[in-house]
Amino acid sequence: MPQKRFTFLTNCIRFDDKGTRQEKREHDRLAPIRELFDKIVNTSQQLYTPSEYCTVDEQLLAFRGRCPFKMYIPSKPDKYGIKIMMMCDSKNYYMCNAEVYTGKGSTPAGVSATEYYSVQMTTPIHGTNRNCTFDNWFTSINTARKLYDDHAVTMVGTMKKNKAEIPPSFVELRGREKNSAMFAFSGVLTLLSYCPPKPKKKIVMLLSTMHRRGDTTETVRLPDMVQFYNETK
Repeated sequence: MPQKRFTFLTNCIRFDDKGTRQEKREHDRLAPIRELFDKIVNTSQQLYTPSEYCTVDEQLLAFRGRCPFKMYIPSKPDKYGIKIMMMCDSKNYYMCNAEVYTGKGSTPAGVSATEYYSVQMTTPIHGTNRNCTFDNWFTSINTARKLYDDHAVTMVGTMKKNKAEIPPSFVELRGREKNSAMFAFSGVLTLLSYCPPKPKKKIVMLLSTMHRRGDTTETVRLPDMVQFYNETK
């Protein structure tokens, strides 16, 4: 196929009915590609059964064109793009679920975006007693309890140190011994405050409903929660 013909076809390709696009956009900002995107996600779920460990995170798909929900995230390698929430298999990174973040107002009223996406992304593994690893944007006490109590999913995730539920002694770096760990337990919740061995290293905070004890790997004195997070993040 000549390049000119290929370019013409790619410029004309559409994945929806242009006549009803504007009406659909009033309720769904992803309307122009919604049907195609959902088919890709649904097919991915039908053709694969995830392992016992999954990971939820966000991906910024590099894009500088016109888009009403294009994001600017200066900490990312590609600062401009479309943010996609994903759940992948921790062992081989296969995509098990995904949803495009279309900006404010795209989540139900009264539900925080972190809780909504944590529950929504893990839908394919609800009721299976699998574990999901999160970073600190998703992790909270409420989310951990909701996933465990309502959906039979355990979680391990880093946690922001400014959460009100964290004891002050867990975030205090002064006087802490290097390569030391502090644990707190409440029902199914296990909270870990880990001070790494490297000087001037910040405290790592982890929350888990999978771990019930403060076990460590004897050879390197690394808490099992930290090792598990590093292997599945």
